[in-house]
Amino acid sequence: MKMIAYLLAIICVIAAVMYFVMPAGQLPTFMPGYLAGSSHIHTTHAIAAAVAGFGITSTSGWACSRELEDGLLVRLFLDWKMAGIPVHAYFPMGSATRAAGRVAVDHLVAEFRRSADVLSP
Repeated sequence: MKMIAYLLAIICVIAAVMYFVMPAGQLPTFMPGYLAGSSHIHTTHAIAAAVAGFGITSTSGWACSRELEDGLLVRLFLDWKMAGIPVHAYFPMGSATRAAGRVAVDHLVAEFRRSADVLSP
């Protein structure tokens, strides 16, 4: 029984590593998340493996914010920060500007600021 548990753990770790390092288009076709031609990387399984205690992962803070807030994960290298990625929103100004577009941008700005407050050490 112990051998079966070890074997399943090894399979789970291999699957998590595959999801973390391989784009969705390069995964074996039988694996959930396979998408032909996609360059999307699945980090969900790497985060789940870290939560289960199989190791550490490098991912953005917003991708694992729930796990950080719940105390399931902790930041290890507090002095190290990933490089910031600029985010831009373009829309026409003046009478052509729709209120819904402005509300959407304001919402995104508020969410990014909230995430920065929650994720800062």
